[in-house]
Amino acid sequence: MAKLSGFTASPRTDPRVADTRLAASLAGLGGTGIGTPLPAAQLVGIWSEPAVAVIGINAGTPAAYAKPFQFMDFYDSDGSALALSLPTKDQKPFFVYLGDAKQRGAEVRFFVGPERQALKEKAPRHFYHVLLIDTIRQEVTRPATELLTKEAVSTYLDLLADGGVICIHTSNRDWNLIPIVADVAQHLGLVSGCSRTTPPNWEIPLIFVAVDCCGA
Repeated sequence: MAKLSGFTASPRTDPRVADTRLAASLAGLGGTGIGTPLPAAQLVGIWSEPAVAVIGINAGTPAAYAKPFQFMDFYDSDGSALALSLPTKDQKPFFVYLGDAKQRGAEVRFFVGPERQALKEKAPRHFYHVLLIDTIRQEVTRPATELLTKEAVSTYLDLLADGGVICIHTSNRDWNLIPIVADVAQHLGLVSGCSRTTPPNWEIPLIFVAVDCCGA
């Protein structure tokens, strides 16, 4: 999922030139018929991308995929990483994903505070189609295991829309988190699977958890 070219050392281009424009067919939906004074078809058409929640801001990499009008909510324990992407005036960002997404018209929102508490108190219910959880913190040898408990995953399920998926970043040199997540998923009656992306010389294991809609 990660894009590796997000540093500002590379030449910047206008983000609006990227393939993030709304489909041209959306303009055709503006032709109102008899008895429909409001552009209802257009209002429905712009809601074309599912809402995504991300636990852990870090570099804000998932925002690279945010489309106009798409909701992408970030939950972070202290928000200290925000300054790396959205610095104060006259300072250049270290990472451009969040800033570019906002310029493209994505609905990027931030909720700062203990993640599990913020999710319970502020997150919309049955809203997100994808929930991305990053267990890596500033001290990489101590993953955020509090985000992987049965109680935590139960909270996540309450936030997912029908057919939603939880994606958990489990790579760690000192901890094998995959069996932990798989055990939690089995205990809660969920289905899970692991996928590994392999750029040159390294791996990113991700484990996917979803409700077993088929009852298998």
